[in-house]
Amino acid sequence: SDNTGVSNILTSAAKNTPSSQGNADNTNSENIFSYSKDKCLECAKTLSLDFIRFGVKYCSVKCSNGHRVKLNGSAIRAQTFALEKGICQKCEFDCHEFYNKMKHIQPPERMQLLYNTKFKPTKKILESPSEGDFWQADHILAVAEGGGCSSLYNIQTLCTPCHEKKTKEMMQRLKTSQTGVKSKDIKSFFVRKK
Repeated sequence: SDNTGVSNILTSAAKNTPSSQGNADNTNSENIFSYSKDKCLECAKTLSLDFIRFGVKYCSVKCSNGHRVKLNGSAIRAQTFALEKGICQKCEFDCHEFYNKMKHIQPPERMQLLYNTKFKPTKKILESPSEGDFWQADHILAVAEGGGCSSLYNIQTLCTPCHEKKTKEMMQRLKTSQTGVKSKDIKSFFVRKK
């Protein structure tokens, strides 16, 4: 596949590049907003001439994956799943296993199964459940509180009910805090003025 080819180029070139040595965890989150064709988009290390010639923008597979996680919701979910297997980190509910049960049964049986959980029986879950209905890749430090554009260290699996509860608590916290008192509500930018 294409990912394997890029991975092979990154892996082989990184072994032969002096700039690939050193601390791989030294990332600079501001790099996602600026771009220099001779620097890694994730850690800002100088790229080898081979990388530049092939149009590779990362010094390693780790940097490539780390940058994708910051910018791509499906990459975040895929890598979070690889680490935590769809198990809620708060209540330890196995959301992936539950989804696998739900997708193989009919709506009346789904309703029965939902009664024994904290999930709400929505029309979508009853008719065509998807894995995204059952677990969320949650920012431990919420985006609204400064946790955006972060690595997997700030991501955890939460079942949808735990995620909803956490979001509700955060919203209440933000309402009662002084954060953003003088700032405009973002919704006001989308309202048409008459």
